[in-house]
Amino acid sequence: MHQLTVPFVTEYKGAKMLQKFLSIVVILLAVSYHVFFRNFLFTFLGVGRSLSQIQEFPYACRRLEHPSLSSCEDLWLDEENRTLACTLFFVSSREADLYQPRANNFNASGRRKTDHFSVLNIDYPGEDDLYGVHHLEVTGPYKGINPENENVLDLHGFGVRKLSQSRLQFFVVNHRPPTSPGELLAENINVVGDNSTIEVFELERGSSKLEFVKTIVDDNLISPNDLTANAEFLRSGEGEDS
Repeated sequence: MHQLTVPFVTEYKGAKMLQKFLSIVVILLAVSYHVFFRNFLFTFLGVGRSLSQIQEFPYACRRLEHPSLSSCEDLWLDEENRTLACTLFFVSSREADLYQPRANNFNASGRRKTDHFSVLNIDYPGEDDLYGVHHLEVTGPYKGINPENENVLDLHGFGVRKLSQSRLQFFVVNHRPPTSPGELLAENINVVGDNSTIEVFELERGSSKLEFVKTIVDDNLISPNDLTANAEFLRSGEGEDS
């Protein structure tokens, strides 16, 4: 008597291998979608996202132009006090490719040395329609990299948290060039990179003076872009918590 079992076993094993292969393909497609394609489809192609025209909103928009508002990098709105704080810097065409650590451009001679905070009172446009734009003055024992520019900041992003109803704390990304000690390492800056720090300031609501508190230095701060702050922790644009 003959038993015909071999073809059945072979077909069964083939079906199991195909099932495993298809399972792996499905998992890879799912991971690829969430890691690579979802943001592209949603952000750039607008798949699954409802869009509204700016004309649909009940607001009138206009452009504010002023030297104190040139090249705005970051914004923060104090909703309670109705003021808007901005980090700003002026970039000429010559300077654009010189000292920008985030883009791996480390020519310290191209430092702007004009970076500043500007503040606007968003509910009071004033006669000039510039909302009382003004700079915040850095005060206290903050020191730049040498005596010639004591209060110079190389600003990027910043975060703010409320200490009390009248007082705010600013955490500011500062891309200062490296020094050793106090002397600019201009000839080696392309090797050692920048010397990014987080500067901590405090601001009394209604004041125009940023009071320096301290400088945060850490090996994990490698050209951070931005940060957020709350009562529990800081998170930099590179994903480092402290």
